[in-house]
Amino acid sequence: MVNIFLKTRLEYQLTQQELADKLSVSPAVISLIEKEKSFSHSILHKLYEKFNIAPENRVYFDKLGQLLKKEMETMADIFIRTRYENGLTLQKLADKLGVSTSTINLIENGRSSPNSILYKLYKTFNIAPENRVYFDKQDQPFIIE
Repeated sequence: MVNIFLKTRLEYQLTQQELADKLSVSPAVISLIEKEKSFSHSILHKLYEKFNIAPENRVYFDKLGQLLKKEMETMADIFIRTRYENGLTLQKLADKLGVSTSTINLIENGRSSPNSILYKLYKTFNIAPENRVYFDKQDQPFIIE
């Protein structure tokens, strides 16, 4: 994640203060992110939005700040990525899917993996069938052809 913030800041010839102002955070937060001592999905999403980074050029990270690769995504990762790509809170995603925020929280924390709700997510956000992945009881991914 550090490369995205640093790369963007340098590309636009911004100081940490200027980038912090654009993202409504303190310069200390930008410094910590650039030094890989902090991580925030919400600040990353703000960066993508403020600098009009196209969805196909965006990358996402798990809760530990590790780069997510689509082929390695868990159900939790899919929910987190979809929520941030669409700028939704837990509540707004839960409302769209007709479930409680605690259900979304359980999924995003990897404590629940209901394919039925994953299917709702795919339908709600018009994710093409060829891009859909489901998970078996051992949380192993599989594709329905």
